[in-house]
Amino acid sequence: MLLLNGTLAWCSCTGSSPTWTTTPDSNSVQTCLNNAKAGDTINISAGSATWSTQVTASTGVNLIGATTCTGTGDPNIGGGVISCTDNTNITLSVDEAFAPSIASGQFMRISGVTWTINYVSSHGLIAPSGNHGQVNYRIDHNHFVMPASDSDVIYLVDGYGLVDHNYFQDATTSGSESSIPVVAGGDFPSHGEQNWNDATNLGTNQGLVAEQNYFVSQHLNTEGFFDCYFGAKITVRFNTVVGTELGGCHGTDTGYPFFGAVVQEVYGNSATNSTGTQVNVMNVRSGATMAFGNSFAGSTPWNSLILQYLRYGYQNSNAVGWGAAQAGLNWIIPNASTGSWSTGNSLNVPNYQTNYAYAAGAAVIDSNGCNLQTSAGGKTGSTEPTCPAFGSTVTDNGGVIWQNVGGTTTASSMTTAGWCAVNPDTICSANSTCSALSSGDTCTRYFDANGGVYPYRDQPCFGHNQVSMPCYEWNNTGSNIPSPLFTTATSSIIGQNRDYYDYMSTGFTGALGVGSGLLASAPSTCTAGVAYFATDQGSWNQSGNGFGNGVLYQCGSGNTWTAYYTPYAYPDPLESAGTGSTPSPPTNLTATAQ
Repeated sequence: MLLLNGTLAWCSCTGSSPTWTTTPDSNSVQTCLNNAKAGDTINISAGSATWSTQVTASTGVNLIGATTCTGTGDPNIGGGVISCTDNTNITLSVDEAFAPSIASGQFMRISGVTWTINYVSSHGLIAPSGNHGQVNYRIDHNHFVMPASDSDVIYLVDGYGLVDHNYFQDATTSGSESSIPVVAGGDFPSHGEQNWNDATNLGTNQGLVAEQNYFVSQHLNTEGFFDCYFGAKITVRFNTVVGTELGGCHGTDTGYPFFGAVVQEVYGNSATNSTGTQVNVMNVRSGATMAFGNSFAGSTPWNSLILQYLRYGYQNSNAVGWGAAQAGLNWIIPNASTGSWSTGNSLNVPNYQTNYAYAAGAAVIDSNGCNLQTSAGGKTGSTEPTCPAFGSTVTDNGGVIWQNVGGTTTASSMTTAGWCAVNPDTICSANSTCSALSSGDTCTRYFDANGGVYPYRDQPCFGHNQVSMPCYEWNNTGSNIPSPLFTTATSSIIGQNRDYYDYMSTGFTGALGVGSGLLASAPSTCTAGVAYFATDQGSWNQSGNGFGNGVLYQCGSGNTWTAYYTPYAYPDPLESAGTGSTPSPPTNLTATAQ
């Protein structure tokens, strides 16, 4: 028995380091977590409980229940089906019901539990947070029973980890959208800025890896199996998804002050949709993307893998276009001295000047922070006009008509760029910050490139320091998928065979797109940026699932093919090394009330 918030509560946590036993109730599990040391194992006995208060942890332990899940979500093995015997049953009825925040250098494993979701959450019901640049978690062999609640189920932020061999079951057939099983977030304190400031590396464990999971959605789900925010890096591979799309990531385009995802690697998955509602194969709104070897089935046709950048078309919070003023767009201007972010949009344009002849389409910011644009040229008046309502116009006493095109920043903010010119993912307030990174670098860049022209910050198919990292897709199959697979809703800034490259199953010459075959068969001439997937190279896939291996080569100058992308080792080594080993369910457990 223990004292909890001034009342007596039963606790059934027994044992000592390195092995503990607990009943499933939140009080007992919390007591064991409080007393365990790093690397200890806490076995949760069979039984049922409801968590209506949040359970937390700061120590890396193995939290192992008695539920057993067999099979693999890899669609190449046994149809990708996972089944579970539900022995340890915990219903989650509070936001972020299990929210461990693990100390630096430690590792937590969560396995063998049937989690029933009974709360609508946009922050995650299982909500681990780790440490930037560290692999802190493995979540495996669990059964998630999800209602039609549009909840985020696993929401991993700050650190990285592995999510594998879980059965995500949408248990209802009606209601709102079903829940999203896996959500990745980057570095939350910096809103993802730190993740963009890191080198963008493909084919690593520096992100959330979701592999060999099984997700069944029984009704509408337009979000898919995965989602991600603020600097996320995610690898989604060899999962079986039924009744929805694979998923996609948010960009640096809506919902300030969060940056978009940095990396999406999506391959070897199977998705089936026979719901009658068309959904996208995937969607991408920022960062580098690799999508290959996925199969799409079902009676409902699929929409394209769409690339889009919403800031370009919706450049203020009211989703109204800025017209010609978009060429001077800046957004989320940082205050470099305080680290705070503005709450609106602004234009990289001069202050309003009286008695000045402006051309048609000119944009200014007035002394009250009102962003204005002319519809016709002419000389402005001798006094500044009063700022009209958003979208409305005002005529100055010189006869020039101005429209309020949105934004709430002050004129003074436009005199501070806030970003390094050569290292544009680094926030700055002085040239010294930038010159310490690169000799001669200066603090002179705005959120977008000066002048607000292509490329826009964090747009699809760009990586660290706003350098081109093209999006590639190849060897994706299905009778109901469009060809080419990539399309874009903002083609004026996301260009085919410049920013993204589609697979050419026949007629590949090295001039356009992506080809595939033996390395010796790669064309002898090629256009820079074009890619070729050499199926006889690499040994990253050690699963024996028949999917094969392969390395993506990119064409550079002088018709040279250079190895560009090798996928991360599969299966993830965490599955078989140390705390990443497949769990054996606890047996012969007893719990004694103290």
